[in-house]
Amino acid sequence: NNCVGFFNYRYFLLFLLHLAAGCVFVMCTCLLGHLQGHDLLSARNSSVLFVAVLCSSVLCALGIFLFWHVYLVLTNQTTIEFYSNRMDAMEARREGRTFRNQYSLGYRANAEQVFGPRTRSYLGWT
Repeated sequence: NNCVGFFNYRYFLLFLLHLAAGCVFVMCTCLLGHLQGHDLLSARNSSVLFVAVLCSSVLCALGIFLFWHVYLVLTNQTTIEFYSNRMDAMEARREGRTFRNQYSLGYRANAEQVFGPRTRSYLGWT
């Protein structure tokens, strides 16, 4: 059983986006506080620096995961379809044909299938 399906995929992507924004906020807040501190070797400042490094590490992994899912949305694929389409594309290339995903409607239409029609803002999809 999959926890992320067609009907809740938009909420999953928005969750990833807001989680990344939260990591950026915490990281910037910690670094700003660390740079304003006078005693850079104190226990408090080293803890703040640790949190900033931890957030930047989480942000790197989360960013890769987020961009992967954005790519999947824009190409109208699931993860399983991506791997099967990759095999089909390699087979078509060997035969001299070009492969096209039959479900892809273009970037905008693919995004509208997941998020619905655009009303005011792309970030306001809920």
